[in-house]
Amino acid sequence: MNNQLLALIMSPLTVQQSQWLVMGVMLFVIINLFLGRLKPSTTFFIAVMSLLVAGVVSPEQVLQGFANPQIITIILLILISSLLHKHYNVGKLLDILFKHIKSPKGFLLRMMVYSASLSSMINNTPVVAFMTSYVYGWGKKNQVPASKLLIPLSYATILGGMMTLVGTSTNLVLNGFIAQNNLAVFKFADFFVPGLLVTSLGIAYLYFWGYKLLPTTQEIFNEVQAMAPEYLIETEVSQRSVLVGEPLIKTPLQNFDGAYLIELHRGDEVISPIPEDLIVQSDDRLMYMGQTDRIMDIVNAGLGIDVPQHEEEKELIEALIPSSASFLRMAIDREKFKKQFDAEIIAIHRGGEKLQTKKNETVELRSGDLVLLSVGDRFFQIPAREKHFYILTQDAKEKEPKQKKELFIVGGIILTVVALMITGILTLFKGALLILTAFLLFRLVSFSDINKELDMNLVVVLVSALTLGNAFISTGTASILSNSFLSVFYPFGEIGILCGIFALTVLLTSFVTNVAAISIIFPIAYSIAHALGVDGTPFYLGIAFAASAAFLTPVSYQTNWMVYTPGNYTSKDFFRVGFPLTLIYTFTCIIFIIFKYDLVAF
Repeated sequence: MNNQLLALIMSPLTVQQSQWLVMGVMLFVIINLFLGRLKPSTTFFIAVMSLLVAGVVSPEQVLQGFANPQIITIILLILISSLLHKHYNVGKLLDILFKHIKSPKGFLLRMMVYSASLSSMINNTPVVAFMTSYVYGWGKKNQVPASKLLIPLSYATILGGMMTLVGTSTNLVLNGFIAQNNLAVFKFADFFVPGLLVTSLGIAYLYFWGYKLLPTTQEIFNEVQAMAPEYLIETEVSQRSVLVGEPLIKTPLQNFDGAYLIELHRGDEVISPIPEDLIVQSDDRLMYMGQTDRIMDIVNAGLGIDVPQHEEEKELIEALIPSSASFLRMAIDREKFKKQFDAEIIAIHRGGEKLQTKKNETVELRSGDLVLLSVGDRFFQIPAREKHFYILTQDAKEKEPKQKKELFIVGGIILTVVALMITGILTLFKGALLILTAFLLFRLVSFSDINKELDMNLVVVLVSALTLGNAFISTGTASILSNSFLSVFYPFGEIGILCGIFALTVLLTSFVTNVAAISIIFPIAYSIAHALGVDGTPFYLGIAFAASAAFLTPVSYQTNWMVYTPGNYTSKDFFRVGFPLTLIYTFTCIIFIIFKYDLVAF
């Protein structure tokens, strides 16, 4: 009996069993990416390991993903973008570009054009990372709510990324699937015209109409408008304070505009509401809600009020927690955190919620959290700091500007290689490799820098997605789903099939990652093209654009999540502004593809 059971377990799966397993694994990926309980890399890794153990895919098939030129190209381009962001101070350049602009809409237009243009050549996540800090600071300085600027920043980089093959990793991931199936890959020219169309129309929409739909995020306390995210910060009455022994009503502790005393903690007692005749005592802990600079006005007023976690010689900064941070959803020990990053967590702002943090308690940080940190000099020297923190405080210590000679060398290398790639002399893979090699030869970066910036989570996601997509095709699962798809859309011809593929991809990319959307939809489109005996290129181009239509939800793309908390947005804000943009984007893409490839309705 035991031998029979062992033989049953060790026997290979039937074709039908393999198909059911692949569909189950894909469902597992979609649900986990939607719920966000596991990291994307963990989700994809578990999925691939399940298929590997079951014998649906072989070790050789998994390893093929690591040798795929398109996947390696993505990694190289992201490395180049990260290294440029880390080593070269763009703040000075932005000051020049936006000099003398005081009008919100004037700034908005120029910001979107510059961001879209830059995003067409480098990965859009670093673009949003350093632009968010500048835009956030400009808004504070000019009394413009960040909510009026940050969604357009994210959307402009997404749009601009579609103007070229290298503008977004989504295009290269799709190219990886195409190359893996021995089809003709996309080139630079395939994206430029439709990308330029959607970028121009998208920016025009955001400037003339979308701007009106953006919220003017404010929180009213005593009729004071808050122009920036607020924190719940614990302060403490020191023994030297001049307020000790005074009735609260006779002190200025409740009279600071933009900072509001909401609780008083005395020992284990929480006093709220606070009676006006309360006598202030030393070691009283005062819980203020408000903007950073307003609360620090209280600390710096000479009243003997301190922030327990903040030392005078340190700097207070605001930072955004990215999805690549190593400490997400973990109970963070404050002492270990301080030792590792030379930083103390003062306060946390999470999607409109001000979280209370106490000196001796552990905290949990999540992707998209906005944190107030008290940092020392070593914080700014931490290797790969951008993996853990995107600094939003504009006047925080910046990288020293490089010498003009180095800047000319960097610019010359990039422009030369891009020209060679556009003319077809170099492939994208060789061009990216040449740029990185030149940076090393000229000692602009080191192997140590590359090692620190390499994101293995990204590598796992890309290789796993490619493996899952290929398993979808090789097991015949894609053929089954494509037959169901054709039963609905075939009566409407090639145009109907294109519209169905586009709509399904947009829906998936709005709630799971665009890489997952491609790994699910490409096999279906490939099987449809094969079954009908038609060229699948128009369908694949539709997938590329639809997978980047991440305008409906904050979870649909990394850049949306990066601006979610600094802009104090809600999910409804993204849908309200993003839905009309999605319609414009979709109709533009579909009409272009129909005319370019002469698609017909049967």
